[in-house]
Amino acid sequence: MSIEQLTELGKIKKFKSGDLICIKGETAGQMFILLSGQAGIYWDEHANKEQLSLLTAGDFFGELGILDEQALDFTAKAESPVIALIIPLENSDRLLKLRPDLAAKILASMGRRIRTLESYRSKVGQKEPSIETAILKAVFPQGTRVEKYEEAEKEALIKSEEILVEGGEILPSGHGSYQLIARETDKNFYYEKKVDCPICGNSFTAIIPRMTKLRLVKRENDLREVFKDFDPLWYAVRICPHCFFAKYHADFDKTHNLSNKGLKPYRDQALQLVDKISLPADQTLSINKVFLGYYLALYFEKIDNAPLTMAKLYISLSWLYKDVQDEKMYEYAWNKAFNYYHQVYYKTNLAGLTPSHEQQLCIVLGELFYRKGEKMEALKHFYAAIRRNDGISYYNNLARDRYMEIKDEN
Repeated sequence: MSIEQLTELGKIKKFKSGDLICIKGETAGQMFILLSGQAGIYWDEHANKEQLSLLTAGDFFGELGILDEQALDFTAKAESPVIALIIPLENSDRLLKLRPDLAAKILASMGRRIRTLESYRSKVGQKEPSIETAILKAVFPQGTRVEKYEEAEKEALIKSEEILVEGGEILPSGHGSYQLIARETDKNFYYEKKVDCPICGNSFTAIIPRMTKLRLVKRENDLREVFKDFDPLWYAVRICPHCFFAKYHADFDKTHNLSNKGLKPYRDQALQLVDKISLPADQTLSINKVFLGYYLALYFEKIDNAPLTMAKLYISLSWLYKDVQDEKMYEYAWNKAFNYYHQVYYKTNLAGLTPSHEQQLCIVLGELFYRKGEKMEALKHFYAAIRRNDGISYYNNLARDRYMEIKDEN
């Protein structure tokens, strides 16, 4: 970008050493780029206490000033003669169009500043709400993160390959674009609820299945429940359309109970998704959006690293892949589920599981061992489910039937 273009976007101003460039609680709607000199960042408005950081030519500050009209949360003072370019809020769109690479740099800079300010707040016992909340609200403003979803854009849900779940993209290699959409009658089996996102603070409408209205048709060997005229798997994960935070409904609500310190890893994860993905707009739900929701839930679940939740997410994905007849991804997902179920059963404390939950775990593991061709391991796990006399008789009988079916095979 040329000097001429820069000066068209803002004004160049000189500051003497000791001058305040911007003042906490007063300066708003502006971003500052240092062209020369050094500027100190301070927590207090008079810049006469501890310096948080020292910026030099090429650095910028006041990034929030081009995202909203709120006053800045710090003071900047010229530590030497300074020349700065001041860009007002109204020119922010032009700046990012001319220099789209600045968006990533701005976010990285904000991330560093978040950590610095949070560290200082912790040290001085500051009790104000986390600055991360303000930044997330600015980065994910109400209603601006959802893009129009046209038919021709079905394969463009993921914009970048940079955000990883586990060594791959948000959507793993081999995942395709599928044609299923929700049934018109689905609306008879769910209700809508206005909720707040604990991560970015924005409100949105969540769709929650009415489980009491569902009629069970059958329970498959891997314990998938099939209901008449409705599949709750499509609506099991709640996604914030603003910051893309995703979890099962119950776990999403539990996140509200976390402190700012507990929320920080989720907010850091959310900030990494900026401009990397988009969601379809509010129209008929597609299986593509359902898949994306589950993989976003996996992305955020890495923070808690709860193997049972990971197992449930992957087994659900396997069922969804089976529905779209993608055999390769079906096998990928149930193998992932197997690894996590195996970890739960053999490497974690089962004391927190009820006898019936342990029965279910044994049955699912038995079925997955059977799919892997390990018949004796499968029988061992079905037998473990049978022996749980303190469990539920339904699962005792289900495990016994499956045990005999496999045992009697030629």
